Amino acid sequence: MTNKEIAGILNEISILLTIKGVNPFKIRAYERAVRIVKDFPDPIEDLVKNNQLLSIEGIGKGLGETITEIVNTGKSSALDELLQEFPGSILEIVEIPGLGPKKVAFLYNELGISSLEDLERAARGGILADYKGFGKKTQDNIIKGIELRKHALENRSIGFALPLARQIISELKSSGRIIDISEVGTVRRRCETVKNLDIICSTEYHRIIINKFTGLPLVKEVVKMQKDSAAIRVEQDFLVRLFTVNPPDFIPILFFMTGTKEHIKAVMPLLQENGYKLEKNGILRDMDDKRATVFTEKELYEKAKFPYIPPEIRETGKEVAIYKSGKGPTLIERNDIKGDMQMHSTYSDGSASIREMAEKAMEMGYSYIAMTDHSKSLHIANGLDKDKLKVQHKQIDRLNEEFAGKFRIFKGAEVDILSDGSLDYDDEILNTLDFVLAAVHMGMKMSKEKMTGRVLKAINHPKVNCLAHPSGRLIGRRSEFEMDWDKIFDAAKKAGIAIEINAHPSRLDLDDKRARRAKDMGIPIMINTDAHSPDQLELMEYGIYVARRGWLEKGDVLNTGTVEEMEKWLS
Repeated sequence: MTNKEIAGILNEISILLTIKGVNPFKIRAYERAVRIVKDFPDPIEDLVKNNQLLSIEGIGKGLGETITEIVNTGKSSALDELLQEFPGSILEIVEIPGLGPKKVAFLYNELGISSLEDLERAARGGILADYKGFGKKTQDNIIKGIELRKHALENRSIGFALPLARQIISELKSSGRIIDISEVGTVRRRCETVKNLDIICSTEYHRIIINKFTGLPLVKEVVKMQKDSAAIRVEQDFLVRLFTVNPPDFIPILFFMTGTKEHIKAVMPLLQENGYKLEKNGILRDMDDKRATVFTEKELYEKAKFPYIPPEIRETGKEVAIYKSGKGPTLIERNDIKGDMQMHSTYSDGSASIREMAEKAMEMGYSYIAMTDHSKSLHIANGLDKDKLKVQHKQIDRLNEEFAGKFRIFKGAEVDILSDGSLDYDDEILNTLDFVLAAVHMGMKMSKEKMTGRVLKAINHPKVNCLAHPSGRLIGRRSEFEMDWDKIFDAAKKAGIAIEINAHPSRLDLDDKRARRAKDMGIPIMINTDAHSPDQLELMEYGIYVARRGWLEKGDVLNTGTVEEMEKWLS
């Protein structure tokens, strides 16, 4: 059982205990356990097997017994007991932005609302606005949240779909009967959200591969099964389809199924001009109607007499003319990144020490990181006050001395932009930092005018280096706040600050369209992970996909530079 799955069960217990109104210390213990388990670098399952679970700080005897039961049986008797008191559908309501467990408890106990359907009926009927703690604005936000939730159920994050694709591909390849295999469609184009997952493979053993696919352990339901295709449903009711093709047809079908329709329509006339045609089933033929063989997509593009176009930017079809003219970008690659400038340690809400984060970064080939724990006002994330920051800086100094010549840790902070636009640290503290990352974390329901003014004030602060996850969205969970982006980009350009692409799959913020706009304006970009544990540093790849979809090249991204170049820019 994965750490994520264990944390999910603990979180459900925590929510139901809050609704029930038990001892708050017990609730906080569960909330902390959720964070510990989710971010723990090693499999909790292994610690249970080796009787080492209680060695984790924050996991006492009672929680240890609950986690052990979850690992050994896949369920929790504590959760089962709570679900006898409350309907399971009540857990869906807590997912709506602005509705914490306490408000859900009121809705359930006072109004009998126990499902999203009940909640939507009450909100659209204007019932909630009459009750204290809600009001019309909250009611409107609940309706927006329900619509966002529905969209999330139809569209999964690339951070969910891509690891799933890799898992399925790995298991199918283990059969030894596959020649080529790849995800296609929106997942291959690395879109931020996807509706389903399509995979194609070339093989001479179609039936064997289809049988293996439909028999995978993760299958919840076999939706369709034919001799050369099948569809299954996995966790979260997510649809996965597999298509087996004959080896000579793999590359043209890979191209055809990757899409988009607009891109294919732009390429087909160029193929025809050069003696080839792509049929509706993805088969490539020459003008004598003979199958044409290509071994790579690069060869297919060469047959149309223009350069290979990466999947991430095969979107509108306009990219074809740009590449044909020789003006296509050389997109940024993962190995271009030399450092990560947003992460958190145990000093605030991270699960690992500064040393552990630095050692993982070195293992990944980086030359530097910035340690950017939260500023003091973000109490929920254990933000650092002045004294705690001084202690952290002394530790960073010691580590920099130890790593001298090999690696650099910049003294940074993710500093809250307060409601009036001022920063959460005064200039005395800001002067001790190498890197100031400014971000909005609270008060996101301001008017467009007020939020714009708030962020503009922070951008124009002389100590701010970068604006972090600038829209504030959480994909499928929280809409972005309203802001005048024309003014924000203009101010960032004039102030010479960077804007962040936050690589965490729940954020991917800036999105690809705004990243391209920043590039066109000459605003520098940083791609950072916002990692709260060493393994989350690997999320950098998702930020790279956003950057590539935004047409970004190596020179557009600051943290592709050397440590000396980063030092120079910061100074």
